[in-house]
Amino acid sequence: MRVVASFSGGKDSVLSIDRAMQHHEVVGLVTTFRDKSSWFHELSESKMRQLADAMQMEFFPIRTTGGDQYTEDFSKALIQLAEKYSLEGIVFGDIDLETHRSWCESLAQRSKLQAIFPLWGEHREALVAEFLDKGYRTLIKKVDKSKLGTRYLGKILDSEILDRIKAMGYDPCGENGEYHTMVFDGPIFIREVDFRLGRIYEDNWSYHIEIC
Repeated sequence: MRVVASFSGGKDSVLSIDRAMQHHEVVGLVTTFRDKSSWFHELSESKMRQLADAMQMEFFPIRTTGGDQYTEDFSKALIQLAEKYSLEGIVFGDIDLETHRSWCESLAQRSKLQAIFPLWGEHREALVAEFLDKGYRTLIKKVDKSKLGTRYLGKILDSEILDRIKAMGYDPCGENGEYHTMVFDGPIFIREVDFRLGRIYEDNWSYHIEIC
């Protein structure tokens, strides 16, 4: 099946692409942007393009605002890509949040594509362990300020950090929004993506670190 993958730059997204590549032809990666950064993980388009290039993937940015317009713009772009590349499906990295799955399935149906969830229903900790065991390397880009502090920003995710997060009573996989990551190296990368850490900033809910 010819598919695109919804790409955040994070660990679950990359692991889902890794698995999808074993069964499907992944034509490229789609990422939504508002202004100069991606939705949710707040990564620049230039950095996302570097990641896609290192994965030898075509990159398809989608510019959109929030609310209902987000779904409309996303669907419109998918329909155009499906016609151009003869796509049949779209891959998502969701694990077990039913509201997320419902939205993804609705988007896919609206775009006349099949929604594919390579990680769905699996144990959260087992998935992050698999990700690290495969040799992927990722850093923490963003944290929920009500749960984790700025000391985690820019840190390379490893078993010690996962144990620390779990000891605080939070999900070590970060599926409840505890943290978001940017993967910069691993089995489906042909090279490590260079980066440097910039300033730390915050919004109403999160602490972020710039990645240049």
